[in-house]
Amino acid sequence: RHPKLTLLPNTRLCRALIGKKEKVKGDDLICMRDLEHDGIKFVELADSRSLGRHAETFLSANLIVDALFGTGLRGEIEGFPARVVDLMNASRARIVSVDIPSGVDASTGAVAAHSVSAQVTVTFGTLKAGHVMQPGRLLCGTVRVADIGFSPDVLDAMEPFGRALTAPEAARLLPRRVWNAHKNSAGRVFVVASSAGMTGAAALDRKSTRLNSSHRIR
Repeated sequence: RHPKLTLLPNTRLCRALIGKKEKVKGDDLICMRDLEHDGIKFVELADSRSLGRHAETFLSANLIVDALFGTGLRGEIEGFPARVVDLMNASRARIVSVDIPSGVDASTGAVAAHSVSAQVTVTFGTLKAGHVMQPGRLLCGTVRVADIGFSPDVLDAMEPFGRALTAPEAARLLPRRVWNAHKNSAGRVFVVASSAGMTGAAALDRKSTRLNSSHRIR
């Protein structure tokens, strides 16, 4: 539920439940009952026939929130859920994924054959490996980490899989140019690459070095 979205004027919301209501359990059931208590209704999509009746809703949407699968998914998405994923991707809507796009393995970045391609991913607490490891990274779009109240002690106790270097952090590692800098003060790069007729790697090295403002390349 997103209060700011529900308050937008002339906004029509469709909340699709992929499956049957009587099979919803645990925390999901509690959340669903809370929403229904507030007068919010769900469209049950349990088979291809019901999906076909509501296909236009997907295709004509401006925004789709992907909460089909979470970070616990491993392996392929098959059958009816796979058709739902394909329909989301066929829409011209912007897709915002909850935690991680459905079909992306949060632990490895591996992707299922049927995976949601999101423009924005909102994850909770911390980044997961699937947000930064390819090929899953390509399907996440812009990743936002939302604070939902995890205790700092809990976060500190987690074993990190690595460290993501942000653009501001990388910028701080680069030395500042003085006003009278010249080609000899900007550093020198010696490139050893390629062989006769195979100059692609050397050309890419030279181009990237130029972009990083080193003016002496050999």
